[in-house]
Amino acid sequence: MRILLVVAALILASTATAQHAPVFYSYLGDSGRTVYVNRFSLIPPEKRSKARAVDLSQVSLNSELAEELSGAVVKEIQHLKESDPCTKARKESKVSAWSHVWHRHGPWILASLAALILVLLSPWMIRRTPQGVWARFLMVALPALAMTAVLAISATRATSSLEAVSELAKLCDANEEEAGPQKRLIRLNEMHTYIDQLYREQYEELERLGEIK
Repeated sequence: MRILLVVAALILASTATAQHAPVFYSYLGDSGRTVYVNRFSLIPPEKRSKARAVDLSQVSLNSELAEELSGAVVKEIQHLKESDPCTKARKESKVSAWSHVWHRHGPWILASLAALILVLLSPWMIRRTPQGVWARFLMVALPALAMTAVLAISATRATSSLEAVSELAKLCDANEEEAGPQKRLIRLNEMHTYIDQLYREQYEELERLGEIK
């Protein structure tokens, strides 16, 4: 009797374990590659008749690999926190709004102030200069100020792009032989981020030049 009870308990335990074990299914996709899903409802209806359950009883959980990946992610996050872009971002977040505007748009502010001063001085200068002299001066000075501001903004954006390129070069020149697969994946994501930044800045520059024209 005791033997039967033990056998029944073992059967129930194995059944419960099987019920709680994750189930994956595989099917052949339209491209010819095998696709794995964790729910039967994710399989296209026309593929369900040929889908097969995947036996995971012999699959290792790879807890050591998971710990290594977690540790690598923590180290990479710390590395990113201490990187130059993050350091600059933290410093910039602590400055005043005026300092931020001046740092980003200083050339435009100077050009606008100079143009405003010239316009405000116009009534006084017209009375004290020969007829038409001040008007001709403004026709030259105002476009020159605008062009100077555009060139200064372009130089500022070019400097920012060069910094991004420098960061990308550091990633490209990293010693990939010493880096594991997870670190290479993180570096690849960083490269995509910097490349997207470069394209975005170039696109904004083209849009801005189009608006000026």
